[in-house]
Amino acid sequence: MIQSRRLLAFSSRVHTYFLLILFFLVLVYLGCGFFHINEDFVSLVILSENIIIWAIYLFSVWLLVLSFIVYYYSKVFPLKDFLLTLVRLALAIGFSAFFEVVEHVVHKGLTLSF
Repeated sequence: MIQSRRLLAFSSRVHTYFLLILFFLVLVYLGCGFFHINEDFVSLVILSENIIIWAIYLFSVWLLVLSFIVYYYSKVFPLKDFLLTLVRLALAIGFSAFFEVVEHVVHKGLTLSF
């Protein structure tokens, strides 16, 4: 069972690295607005962001299932890893929503109606 806990700890660390890569891509995308950048590069950044987001989502499911597997076999629930996975998932969803809002405002503008 110690191997499952180690796998959970290592996978949590990899999940954090995915989140850091996503944060870097958001910063790159925001930096593209300040410099003259080719549209192909912006498309590549958006594609990379989508791939990383889906990897984070799928990895989150894996971590949550692994937490329950560890609980089933050891009868001790890894609450810290479970909660941190949920926090990282919420941050990824927040970054994704921010990315989509900025993308919508840049390409379609901001409309206010009363």
